[in-house]
Amino acid sequence: ENANYQLKLAEAMGYGKKDKEYKDLYVAIKDLRKSVKEKADSKEGFDSLKVNLRKFKERLFPIGK
Repeated sequence: ENANYQLKLAEAMGYGKKDKEYKDLYVAIKDLRKSVKEKADSKEGFDSLKVNLRKFKERLFPIGK
C-alpha cells in the first residue's frame, strides 16, 4: 500500500511526467502485491520493480548532468 501511495505522491509532486514509466511502476507494484498475497515466488516481482525504479530514477536524475 505504501509503495502505491509514495508513487502517487511523487506523481502529484511533479516528479517526472505521467508517462509510461509511471504505468510500468504501477503494474510492477500490482503484480508484486498479487504474488505476495498468493504466497508465490516474489523474486521476479521484486526484480521487475527494482529495474523499473532504476530506469525511472536514472531518467529523472541523470548521472553527470
